[in-house]
Amino acid sequence: MRELRVIGQPPFTLVYRKNPVLAIDSLSKGQELIERLLEITDKVLQLRTNARRAIKKAQAKLEETFNKKKVKFQKGDLVLYFNKALAE
Repeated sequence: MRELRVIGQPPFTLVYRKNPVLAIDSLSKGQELIERLLEITDKVLQLRTNARRAIKKAQAKLEETFNKKKVKFQKGDLVLYFNKALAE
């Protein structure tokens, strides 16, 4: 990591108040780099799967909420009509 000449510290340390830790730095004893990379990629796949599930769950909840709030207008009801072309 490159240090700034003026202060003698890398920018990461200034922002986060700690030294950066890279994946290669956290190798366990006897663990090969390839094994560590495979472990990391497996975690990424799991995180993506969990994110997809969470997004689908949130979208389903939003859709359910939206579908509950159907408003039916009757003839004579006052409504707000917005014409974007006239507003500009």
